[in-house]
Amino acid sequence: MEIWREWKFSAAHQLTEMPEGHKCRNLHGHTYRVKVTVEGRVKWSSPGCNPPTPGLVVDFGELDQAWRELHRQLDHGNLNDVLPQPTCERLAVWIWDRFWPDAARRPARLVSVEVQEGDSCGAVYRGPAYETGCRLEARGQLGLLIEQLGGLGL
Repeated sequence: MEIWREWKFSAAHQLTEMPEGHKCRNLHGHTYRVKVTVEGRVKWSSPGCNPPTPGLVVDFGELDQAWRELHRQLDHGNLNDVLPQPTCERLAVWIWDRFWPDAARRPARLVSVEVQEGDSCGAVYRGPAYETGCRLEARGQLGLLIEQLGGLGL
């Protein structure tokens, strides 16, 4: 089953690699929405089981806890101080890479990170398995090395 949680933050950015005269080359801001989707098995318990299980994939509070530090880094700041050329696409990868750094120990799997700037545009990232072409520098050297080695299956 998939569950999702959504948060908002406000930040400025400047897309310096856009063509001269493009409005996004100027410093400007957005109210961003971030939606994180995870999937896992619902842990059900029969009546009378001890201890009872809550019937959740993962507690939404656990997702909130993972978001808290990222929110602190992003909210009311300049995204150019966090990552280069901070487009929605790059921001989605950046959040994916940092949301659950200990993902292997989690009861659910990260499915997607959606970043929306304003009400009418955004990006959805579903992880490195769906990427084509060169990895973004936002992914980091370790991810690039693992990809070059053919994944962890070596």
